Amino acid sequence: MGAHTLSMGNSARYALALVLLGAAQLSLGFYLPGVAPTDYKAGDQLRAKVEALTSVRTQLPYEYYVLPFCRDGIDMSNQEALNLGEVLRGSRIYNTPYTMTMGMNQNCKILCHKEYTQV
Repeated sequence: MGAHTLSMGNSARYALALVLLGAAQLSLGFYLPGVAPTDYKAGDQLRAKVEALTSVRTQLPYEYYVLPFCRDGIDMSNQEALNLGEVLRGSRIYNTPYTMTMGMNQNCKILCHKEYTQV
């Protein structure tokens, strides 16, 4: 055997190292369509978004604004364009009037007042 021949122990170590490096590369490639990561700094404004409501009584989800939730300050005719994830899932994500500030604790506050009547 020549000097270039690896012992069984060394080749097993190299194989293990290659597998671990390959697994690390796979974990870096995780991505969901339409869900791009975003970096925020302290003080940045964040907007809450909603998708759908589900029920234990029905299999069909409801669009969020089918129910009379507060939408003060939201232009329903001017929502953001569909992204690839929404198109593939067949769902729609809507803006809400809820806002938060990154890195700032906030207590509960009233968004709007609504009167509901029984139909």
